[in-house]
Amino acid sequence: LPLGVGLWPAVWLSSANSWPPEIDVIEAYSDEKGRYQNRLETNIHVGSNGDNHYSLGAVGHGWFINTNEILNLKCYWTQDFIKIYYNDFLCRIIKNKTDLKWFDNKRMIVIVNAALRKNIITNVPTSQLAIAPLKILNFKNLHTKK
Repeated sequence: LPLGVGLWPAVWLSSANSWPPEIDVIEAYSDEKGRYQNRLETNIHVGSNGDNHYSLGAVGHGWFINTNEILNLKCYWTQDFIKIYYNDFLCRIIKNKTDLKWFDNKRMIVIVNAALRKNIITNVPTSQLAIAPLKILNFKNLHTKK
């Protein structure tokens, strides 16, 4: 994760042709001191369209993660489940068939972004905003089709 004040790095999967569905593998939020602590979150967005979507709820993780080390993210998405891992620790599993049906026959794209939290950085000198970049060291798409 990048180091700095008021950061909002994220890795997520979104449908290539509609929104939702969306799988937030991680949304991380650093505070005014640059700490992430338990502000590493997963979320799943499903529903018929942007106005009628619903979230399965953001769930905070990170109490077991040293954010100064490499974070290994994994997302397994099948017709039977969505599983999200941080450093081989299962953080989230979705097995509800009603929720999973929104992902049927969807082509998903991976999005990696780093944003700033305006409410945190408003009075922070530019030199303190980011002192280390978000780096992707490896990416594997293990897509298999039955």
